[in-house]
Amino acid sequence: MVGVALDLAEGQLMAAVGGAGSGKTTLLNVLAGVVRAQEGQVQVADRDLRRMTDDELAAYRRHVIGYAWQKPEAGLLGALTALQNVMVPMLVQSGRKGARVRRAVALLEALGLGARLDRRPAQLVHGEAQRLALAVALANEPRLLLADEPTADMDGTASRELLADLIPLLRSTGTAAIITTRDQQVVESVDEVGPLGGRLQPDPRLWAEAEERPAPADIMPFREW
Repeated sequence: MVGVALDLAEGQLMAAVGGAGSGKTTLLNVLAGVVRAQEGQVQVADRDLRRMTDDELAAYRRHVIGYAWQKPEAGLLGALTALQNVMVPMLVQSGRKGARVRRAVALLEALGLGARLDRRPAQLVHGEAQRLALAVALANEPRLLLADEPTADMDGTASRELLADLIPLLRSTGTAAIITTRDQQVVESVDEVGPLGGRLQPDPRLWAEAEERPAPADIMPFREW
């Protein structure tokens, strides 16, 4: 990967902006440790992703980042309620179940789903499902949220309402975020904007390998390629 420089401070929110094929999702996959960069440096929370083993990357994904896919169903368990979905990433955490339940409820309420705790993903409209996917991504108290075009299929009102809930939540927890987008409302809501122009070009062999093996269970836990 060439031609990309990114330095994001703790608690800073950034929009990675570009059209189709500009490398937005590739950027997130590299930062998530799903695709390995072949040159340069990739460091998140004092971790050098290029030097980490697969087990270390799995632990990194569980404890350091949260990932929200553009298609929210990719990260949701259809058989579970909204509350249960948010609690799934917390299973690796220590502590009492009651504390985990309270945190899950608080996340859902902060994202406008307080009245949808017992609804399953199929019972939610698209905007609600995207909110649930973001709550799941934030369940493990990540230092960095990676969100792939979370407002892509929303109208202007729904996008504005989602950002009005999400941005204060990230600010209050000090969570840094990289949000890929083509939405001007997202651009106007963050601290920094990083334009991408198709310069993110991963080694094609990496994609071939990724298509031949199951996706990491910790980053895409509920479906297989």
